[in-house]
Amino acid sequence: MRRYILSLIVLFFATSATSAETINPNSLLDSSPPNIAKPEAEQSTEENTEENSTVDKDTVEQLWDSTGWIVHQRPLQCHSMQNVRAYTIARGQDIIMSGYKAPGYVASDPFDGMILTRNAITGEYTLLMVQTSTGMTCIVQMGTSLQTTEDVRKSLESKQK
Repeated sequence: MRRYILSLIVLFFATSATSAETINPNSLLDSSPPNIAKPEAEQSTEENTEENSTVDKDTVEQLWDSTGWIVHQRPLQCHSMQNVRAYTIARGQDIIMSGYKAPGYVASDPFDGMILTRNAITGEYTLLMVQTSTGMTCIVQMGTSLQTTEDVRKSLESKQK
């Protein structure tokens, strides 16, 4: 009986280890350019939703150039720097990171600054792009959990022990 239970435990750990995915600092960039094709199982279940789609799948695939780059048109929520800052403060977020580019570094980019804010208690974050000449600040993304790679590693190591 003990061997049976021990075998089940070993089998459980072996299957959970084989299905685990490695997380590293470059995990979000590992699949560049992204694979647009849907798995066959998802295609059959989403036939009705594809009819309601505003973007044709063939059109999206044609947008990628030979090197995998695409220009993506996405509306951004923008306001004055003071109003956006007041909004992030009201959400309990503090600036944890900022970055600026030299004039002419990427001439086509209208933004010359980036700010990342985070609520230390909830982990909620906001990624902002700033045009310092006009004070226009745009929310690029908001999320509910922002962790450092070191935090993720520590979490994974504690689960393995």
